[in-house]
Amino acid sequence: MKHTESNKLVTEVKTVFIVKDDDLDRFIKDQYGVSNFCFVADEEARNDSQYGFDGIDGSESEKTPESKWDTKEWELFRSSDGTSGVTTRLLLQDLCNRGLIPAGDYVIAVCW
Repeated sequence: MKHTESNKLVTEVKTVFIVKDDDLDRFIKDQYGVSNFCFVADEEARNDSQYGFDGIDGSESEKTPESKWDTKEWELFRSSDGTSGVTTRLLLQDLCNRGLIPAGDYVIAVCW
């Protein structure tokens, strides 16, 4: 078989922030003052897996989580001590908007 330009695999180089699930848990607990947040439980994540969150840039949240989230949802997140099932994407967007994490693409790596 003759190899031509059309036979080449097209690729691109991309920067991705890789975060271990337990590091994410710790960081979210610290930032939001909750003690029971667990990425694995919230996302029903499997062992030895990765979960991508592309395009984290803060655009889905306002200055504070309260201004974007429904007030009841925010109160439930706080009162449930982080177990209310708020989406990881929304938390990452809020953390980015607050300048606590850089904008970009994230992969949460699960391994226990």
